[in-house]
Amino acid sequence: MKKRALQQRDLITQILKQAIKTGLSRNSFLLLKLVHFLFIFSGLLFISACEIYDPVQKIPAYIQVDSFSFSTNDKTGFNTQKIKEVWIFVNGQQIGTYSVPTKAIPALAEGNSTISISAGVSADGIVGNKVLYPFYGQYIETRNLEKGKVSKFFPKFHYDTNLKKPFIYYQDFEISDSGVSKGNTGTVDLKLETHLPSAAYDAYGNRFGKITTLTKDDILEFTNDIWVRLNEVGMPIYLEFDYKTTTEVQVGILGKLNNQGNSLASADLVLKPTETWTKIYVNLTDEVGLFRPERGYFYRFFIRTRNAPGAGNSISIDNIRLINFPEP
Repeated sequence: MKKRALQQRDLITQILKQAIKTGLSRNSFLLLKLVHFLFIFSGLLFISACEIYDPVQKIPAYIQVDSFSFSTNDKTGFNTQKIKEVWIFVNGQQIGTYSVPTKAIPALAEGNSTISISAGVSADGIVGNKVLYPFYGQYIETRNLEKGKVSKFFPKFHYDTNLKKPFIYYQDFEISDSGVSKGNTGTVDLKLETHLPSAAYDAYGNRFGKITTLTKDDILEFTNDIWVRLNEVGMPIYLEFDYKTTTEVQVGILGKLNNQGNSLASADLVLKPTETWTKIYVNLTDEVGLFRPERGYFYRFFIRTRNAPGAGNSISIDNIRLINFPEP
């Protein structure tokens, strides 16, 4: 390719020299000169392309994740999760984020390689807000990767072993509804209900909490009844729970300076009604940050209706986890 480009460049140069000898007009000469310049320029680009062209292409190995498992550790409740993606790293380098099950994913690695797979979720229930969930531990495996061959992985996910157990706050309603409050604005107390047979025990347990409006003026609110400290600065804070609701509900955090005086609220998002049990991961990191954590705030989360939804509306909730990495 390079030799042919040089030959074509020499040919056009000879034509230009001959034209000068035979006496072309000034305009014709300038036109031919321009053609000569453009041809040489494009020829040089062509030569450069030839020089960087690598006829030997690397053959990748392939990684595939057809499914995964999830289990909770001691004192971390039932196996509710909504993992939708996996974040894959090969020898410390991220090769991408993929929905499960994945296709065969190319990886330019060969021989014994360290494969790290992390669980991805949709923060705040927003499909486009995909995050590597910081509280699920990485699945790590060393595997001999071979060119052109597919290696299949079945990652096993669980909560990070460095987490405080059973989290900053946890309630699955299996024993009681202790630690539960109807909050500052709520007018109805929470009641314990039994899951229908269609909801498997392994998924949700036996019981859940439910708040139902009795009159048109009732307000529904659920919160933890004890103010807690959080390791706020630069650390992720999430509220997980399973829920279903007949009305819109707002999720947020309350902060109280030095656990005294009046509390301030910072709302995160509004959840739409849903008739089926839904798992959500609410990211409260930014909301907690608004309270100037260095001043010594204490916190309670809240799940509540923004106004009176009318009689007969309800919020059902289960497997609540307020999660934050402990201070070192």
